[in-house]
Amino acid sequence: MIHATMRIAFLMLAVFSLLGRQAMAQGAYCPGTGPGRCPAFLRCNCPPPPRESDSDDSAKEGKGGSPDSIGDPVTVFGEVAYSRDEVEDLRLRTSLGMISFQRTHLSSDEPWKGTKSGVSPPGGWLLAGVPKPFGASRVTANSLRWTHNFFAFVDRRMSPTWVVRAPSGHQDEFVSCTPPCWAGIHTDSPGQINRLEWAADGGFTYHEKGRRYAFGARTADAGMYFLTSVQDSAGTELASVSYGNPGGGCTGLSASGVPYVSQVAATGGGTLTFSYAGKGSPVECVLTSVSVLGTDAGVSYTYQDNLPGHLSGVTGPQFSESFSNYDADFVVQRAGASIVTHSRVDAGTVTFAQDRGGSWNLAASLTGTGACFGNTACCSNTMERSVSVSSAKTGDGANGSAGLVEVYGFSTGFQMTRHCSVPRLSRHGRSRQLGVLSAMSMDQAA
Repeated sequence: MIHATMRIAFLMLAVFSLLGRQAMAQGAYCPGTGPGRCPAFLRCNCPPPPRESDSDDSAKEGKGGSPDSIGDPVTVFGEVAYSRDEVEDLRLRTSLGMISFQRTHLSSDEPWKGTKSGVSPPGGWLLAGVPKPFGASRVTANSLRWTHNFFAFVDRRMSPTWVVRAPSGHQDEFVSCTPPCWAGIHTDSPGQINRLEWAADGGFTYHEKGRRYAFGARTADAGMYFLTSVQDSAGTELASVSYGNPGGGCTGLSASGVPYVSQVAATGGGTLTFSYAGKGSPVECVLTSVSVLGTDAGVSYTYQDNLPGHLSGVTGPQFSESFSNYDADFVVQRAGASIVTHSRVDAGTVTFAQDRGGSWNLAASLTGTGACFGNTACCSNTMERSVSVSSAKTGDGANGSAGLVEVYGFSTGFQMTRHCSVPRLSRHGRSRQLGVLSAMSMDQAA
């Protein structure tokens, strides 16, 4: 009897395990493509998944491992390749934790084009008519290439679809509601775990990975609400964000001066102050420095040809960086040495990446049963992109490359296989599989 009971328990455990694995494979349905499932990280015009943070930085979800990226990083899937992850320029150590200021560079204008669900914003772009912190892209005036982690907002102009652009850079979409309320989960993202609350006083609170972000500074038409507070999971304020018109011939979208951040005040001590200058024609007011109030600490920004949009250099408390070749081989240098190089083709897709950790050659396009198109559809649910790790050596004392190739694939789950093309490193002179990462939850990847 005991053995029979144990057998039944074992069978039940096996069934639950199977159901659990099946549940792990559930993801967002592609709009208009029937049962084909597609996690958010495969969507063509969306940011990469938030990268797990190694620290307790309050205004970001920072660096760490991401299954679909290589190098500094560059995203493997999708037509939009991100040239750099968040780079920390300044940090406030306070009694309540750490507040940091980060900037991010994007290799393409496309991530700001619209929504995952295909709803078109006013002007066709999320940032049409909205001042950008480092200026507009020189390719598309309604987009940007550089941004920072305090440039965050809730956009309700496309109601009943609401868009959140979080401090982490992640974009979520919700269904409108009547306050006080919790916005509905968009049918395009059924596995989404972040939540958006609309209070009776008109302000929004966005809940993301143990942080609360309050959006209370609204535009004159109340269409957009910008970040005003960073809080911990219990609602204790860690930092407040204030706005102001920067002068120099520029005005914000309301009397408060949004979206021009004026100060970020840490509750535990310390304040970041933001300075702007007008550049270009028509004039755009762009960030020229961020400093720690009452100290000599700060970071300054210079611009290519003294025009908005493309940074040429950044000088911080303990570093300086320079940037060049935005049109083809984007290069980042520190102390005169190249630390990042990304070769690109049209639309911003990176085909070669090199940093201090290695070098990679990426196939120019995805292969599979379908392709990315527009901003209303997601990628095919069967696809691959190969990456040659040109910096990988043989490991047996011989000179030369190991011919290591990583193939990133997606069908029923995310996979990455590796093989070496050098005969002596393979069985019988043929490629052999070195490892597989598979059965990854789509919701986890999203």
